[in-house]
Amino acid sequence: MLLNQALRHSGIASRGGPEAPPANATTRIASGATSAATRGDKMVYLELDEAVRRLSENDPTLKRLTLKQGSVGSGNGAAALAEALRGNTTLIELSLYDHRIGADGAKAIAEALSDNTTLTTLDLGDNDIGVDGAKAIAEALHDNSTLTTLSLRLNNIGADGAKAIAEALRVNTILTTLDLRWNRIGADGATAIAEALRDNTTLTTLNLTRNGIGDDGAKAIAEALRDNTTLTTL
Repeated sequence: MLLNQALRHSGIASRGGPEAPPANATTRIASGATSAATRGDKMVYLELDEAVRRLSENDPTLKRLTLKQGSVGSGNGAAALAEALRGNTTLIELSLYDHRIGADGAKAIAEALSDNTTLTTLDLGDNDIGVDGAKAIAEALHDNSTLTTLSLRLNNIGADGAKAIAEALRVNTILTTLDLRWNRIGADGATAIAEALRDNTTLTTLNLTRNGIGDDGAKAIAEALRDNTTLTTL
């Protein structure tokens, strides 16, 4: 209730509040972004080996990539993909939705993000990265200068993971869209995100659906919206 009132007064568009029914779990990042088809570059669906090869070769035709389900995993697959991303200068969008890369896979991807200078959209949804994986991604956000859209939905990052992401949001000036749905961040995690929103000046879209933030978390977000001047969709 408190959050909905704050949204109405601030003019920020609502996705239905923190406890709204979730979108279809297979839906890609809910960013409101223009589809790949209308942007002129088709999404390419590849098995891991083919993806790594083309990324390593900097294939200029490979700009938007979705890894075929189950082809990555948490072992050498994620590490191989991350290594290919380090030196790649052509890919701008990557979806690793539901590959169960775990914390180790997230750490590998995070290290690649510190070097990669072209990727703008990353979907790591439903990968069980947990707190440690979230902390690794958060650390990468301190250095990365190109990523504008990030989905970490359905990863069980909890309050501690949310706190790490919040610290990154305080200093990151590139990210505009962040999806944290279904992560059990609770009131403590929401409060940390709220404090970051007071400092962040670039985030325009934030999704906290189904995180059990309760009245205290909603109140913290609502109060932060009084100071934040850039968020347009919550």
